[in-house]
Amino acid sequence: MDSEFKLAFLKVKDILYDLAGQNDLLFLDLEYDEWNLMLKKRSEKIREIFQSYVDTILFINTTLDKNDPILYDIAYKSIAKFKEEEIHDSGFIIPIMEKLIAYYEKQGNRHRLLFLYLNYGYECMEYYLRMGNFSYKEKVRDSFLKILKLKEHYQELTNAEKARFFIAYYNLTSALPDVVEEYQKDIVYFYQDLLDFSFKDSIKIHIEENEDAIDEIYYVVEAFLYGFARYLDKNALYRDEYFHLVERTLNSFKDLKKDTLRIGHIILDYYYKKYDIDVLFLKLEEMNNEYLNKNLAFDGTEDSILEFCNWMDINSSLKEIIKYLNIDKKEKKAYVKMLTEPILKYISLMNYKDYTSYIDDISSDLFYSMLPYMDGIDEKVDLIQRLIIRRQPITYIHSLMVKRISEEITMKILRDCPSLLKPLENVGIRGADLLDYIGCSAMLHDLGKCLTVGVINCQGRRLTEDEFECIKLHPKRALVFLKDDSDFNPYIDIMIGHHKFYDGSGGYPIDFDNTKSKYRIAIDIISIADSIDAATDILGRNYTMGKDFNTLLMELKESMGKRYNPDIVSLILEDDELKDRLTYLVTEGREKVYFMAYKEIKES
Repeated sequence: MDSEFKLAFLKVKDILYDLAGQNDLLFLDLEYDEWNLMLKKRSEKIREIFQSYVDTILFINTTLDKNDPILYDIAYKSIAKFKEEEIHDSGFIIPIMEKLIAYYEKQGNRHRLLFLYLNYGYECMEYYLRMGNFSYKEKVRDSFLKILKLKEHYQELTNAEKARFFIAYYNLTSALPDVVEEYQKDIVYFYQDLLDFSFKDSIKIHIEENEDAIDEIYYVVEAFLYGFARYLDKNALYRDEYFHLVERTLNSFKDLKKDTLRIGHIILDYYYKKYDIDVLFLKLEEMNNEYLNKNLAFDGTEDSILEFCNWMDINSSLKEIIKYLNIDKKEKKAYVKMLTEPILKYISLMNYKDYTSYIDDISSDLFYSMLPYMDGIDEKVDLIQRLIIRRQPITYIHSLMVKRISEEITMKILRDCPSLLKPLENVGIRGADLLDYIGCSAMLHDLGKCLTVGVINCQGRRLTEDEFECIKLHPKRALVFLKDDSDFNPYIDIMIGHHKFYDGSGGYPIDFDNTKSKYRIAIDIISIADSIDAATDILGRNYTMGKDFNTLLMELKESMGKRYNPDIVSLILEDDELKDRLTYLVTEGREKVYFMAYKEIKES
């Protein structure tokens, strides 16, 4: 049993590598026929992987439930190896870690708990919190706090274990507050605690002998100093405390990087009113231009990520400060665009395999920072496409398919039953604008899903209950993301309501009443198109068996009046020409959409 259990973890690793390799195939430079053949073979291969993964995960979980110490040891070492080799599947790893934490807390094994607390908090933060499932926020915070509670044992630990305390401080003062806004109130407290702890005589000597610990402390310091923008407002919470800690930092650390010292003195001089906000802007602009002249590029190293983060902080601060400058909106817009373009270029040059939840968050933040300075829905939708939707190949292609299907359905309605679209005319959407509106609705309908990347791209196994709960959050995530921008008003109900039943009796979100929406007919069109694509897709949704179009039609017929708009379903059922076009779209047409989309993503 022990050897079989150990082999199961090795099999998981092989499966994850295999899945990554299968995804790489999508970006091969092949002609259409050859690429299409590869796509079909890949789909068959992933179905085999899927079943193998499901069986292996079930075996690991049921075996670990036997509470055998040897099995826990194997599981711990396997997960540690996964982290060392940067092998990720948080939905699989998190439940295993929860079992290991419960076991080792009973054993009082703080050596293993330090590793588990840190990585459990990190995985949950990156996987669930960044996807909008904030039910995990206290678990994440508590996990990092449990590390700090072990500080009294600091001197007994190895150098690698000691460094984990400062990684926990980094997460509490930087990473976690960036994801959960309410935890920003804790930044100053935990940073002061870091300084107090690091400069204790009994601790300082150990830190000076530990290069890993020193590196991690400097990461915390840099993040703290570069995060000054949230304290620029004179009414900001803990503003005075923050700048006093900046001063203490500059006096305490004698070998900070040149740029870190520089940013510290710049913001401190502004705080002490040695110059006004216009001069602060000019000094930060100078630093931003210096980053530009470096021609930064992502190379996968921690240093390149950190340098990009520092540049992002300076760049974002300039966008924040510009609100206070006495220049007109046109000038502000031009300047914000000029600031943002180099960041867009940096991100566009990244290999798709390097997209992380952090980079996805940056892309979202970039869009949101530009939103006030953009004119009209077309400009905004174009940027959403560039920054967010096109960066998620599976969701992007699904949106393209929903667009094609919904346009076919809408044209049928316009020809044979235009009165169905009267509600849209009543809100000012008519004539040639109708098709454009439906097409744009289709491209935006899963915007919230693009902000839920980790779950959606997990095609190698069944989703956990928590993952499915994350998926159910995606309609409202779009609403939060777009805030109160009135240009998106005609699309909001479609984003929120496309998973609701036609009669309002089922689907999600529960608290949205699609039956009272002024855009209900658009919701119904997108909902049917969404179901048609999802149910017949065997190329992108490799975890499903897929249905032929005629079988799906019968399901639509059975659910008409309850789940689906009966008028739209009847129109499809009665028109053989439309059925033929939709059948083509979900078969050969899908293959062409896939080919062109991946080619576009690869070349963009």
